[in-house]
Amino acid sequence: MCALHPKQIMNCVIYAENYAIAGAILFYGKEHGLPETICFNDNFTLWAPDRIDPDVLIYVNWNTGGLESFFNEIKLADQINNEYFRDNGLKVYLCTDPQDDFPGFYTGKVAALKSKYWK
Repeated sequence: MCALHPKQIMNCVIYAENYAIAGAILFYGKEHGLPETICFNDNFTLWAPDRIDPDVLIYVNWNTGGLESFFNEIKLADQINNEYFRDNGLKVYLCTDPQDDFPGFYTGKVAALKSKYWK
């Protein structure tokens, strides 16, 4: 498991690929002081901030989802290993050293997704 430095924690974002995982992180993460979780699945899109510029992105998904284009370093931080968990094997990636174009990519993506709800 990877640990974050206090400076990294100050500007860290968690992104979960589906709403069930995002909801679980929000629910259980409050007790541990985790940041709000971003998700572009279903209504979570509406709650996503319009802009982010993180030093660290914690990405929860089965694979890296193409984040190699936006972060210079991506490490597998951990993986769920619980036979009773519906998504057993789900991975947690620690993405650091973001490239300069990541904030712009995110801003454009969230604007496009939100525009489907507001014309």
